[in-house]
Amino acid sequence: MVYNSMEMDYLLSLLKAVLNNEAAGDTGNRHDWGLIFNMSAYHRVQTMVCYALLFNESMPPEWRERYGARFRELVTKDAAYRKMVHGILGMLEKDDIPSVLLPPQDVKGLYPQSDMREVDGLSFLVREDREGRLFQTMYAGGFRYEGESLQGGHRFVASDGWHITAYVHLFRCDRKMERLFANLWERIHKAGGENELYCMDPEDRYLLMVCWSAVRFSFSQVDIRDAVDIYLYLQSYGQGLNWAYIDQRLAECDVLDFSRGLRALAWLWFAKFPREMKNNGYLDMEEYILSKGMYAKEACMKLLPLMARLEIWKIKEERKVRVLAVLHWLFPQRKYMIGLYPVLEHHPWLLWFCWIRRLIHIPFRRLRQRVERAVQSFFFLISPYLERILSRWERRGRAAKEEKRGRAGEDGKGSNESRSGGWI
Repeated sequence: MVYNSMEMDYLLSLLKAVLNNEAAGDTGNRHDWGLIFNMSAYHRVQTMVCYALLFNESMPPEWRERYGARFRELVTKDAAYRKMVHGILGMLEKDDIPSVLLPPQDVKGLYPQSDMREVDGLSFLVREDREGRLFQTMYAGGFRYEGESLQGGHRFVASDGWHITAYVHLFRCDRKMERLFANLWERIHKAGGENELYCMDPEDRYLLMVCWSAVRFSFSQVDIRDAVDIYLYLQSYGQGLNWAYIDQRLAECDVLDFSRGLRALAWLWFAKFPREMKNNGYLDMEEYILSKGMYAKEACMKLLPLMARLEIWKIKEERKVRVLAVLHWLFPQRKYMIGLYPVLEHHPWLLWFCWIRRLIHIPFRRLRQRVERAVQSFFFLISPYLERILSRWERRGRAAKEEKRGRAGEDGKGSNESRSGGWI
């Protein structure tokens, strides 16, 4: 292992023991249990690690208690997830909205225990002609719309915090992948079950898993859980897959080498009898995955050309978001403009004229605001001096009044004395 640490080696050995239904080796009290706890959460395999360490006697009591509390929390979360999925799929089926769970969401059943795979939301695919009805159903179910995700999915949030993403088109970030799955609904068929779910062929499921992992890999989001999903899927369906068809379709998207590398790493990490790593480029891929994209990025870009394409796409998307924000500011919606121009409520055809009038007045309004701020700042700076000058003037005025009053008193006293002398 290139990205080497004793804790990472031990973490992979724990996952290997759980996946092969073996007891985890007790290596004594020499591990950094806090680092293992954080790394397992970082790579989203904490539930499996908790299963492996349930009966570990060398773990300190405080960490055994913390792992146990986290295990109970994750199992409770998984039960709530299953209930949520059951309710959403039943709601979609009731409203006649064909939907299919997207891999690797449907891989939970391949784990030794279904709650071993940590959940962070739900993703499913719906037909394009049911997109409008999808929004009505989700709103009626109490879900709040959050906007589009980076890859074009509609994001909803449940009242209890679950994130649901509904896709109509897959992989808008790359044209080659988008063409690969453009006619996916033609290959999807109905399956039996409580909710009469739709399902896809094993080859299409594997293609989706690999392409999804490739996109996550390009964004430095791929982790050990992706390799676990691939390993368990190949263990269950690998012998019956049409590998000639799969390799041909992956080669069209330039992810064939990536899929072989991910498959080789999964076997190296989790198989009972690991295969020897024949390609040194996969060692860079291993370092990139375990470090979550911190190392070996340049070497991996040669292995996966998709990374360079997605970097360009991400820059374009960010630029597009900025342009749309400017357009929304220049030309607001009618609801906002009604607050500025009430006439639009009864005459919406005046919206263009109100936009033009607003754009004409904006520079003058900004100039007036700047002048007002400049004047306020000027008076704020000179206010102490003005207060001193005014207070000095006020003191001088009081002193002048008192002096005038004193002179008037003296003049009055002298006149009284002169008058009294005349009387005598």
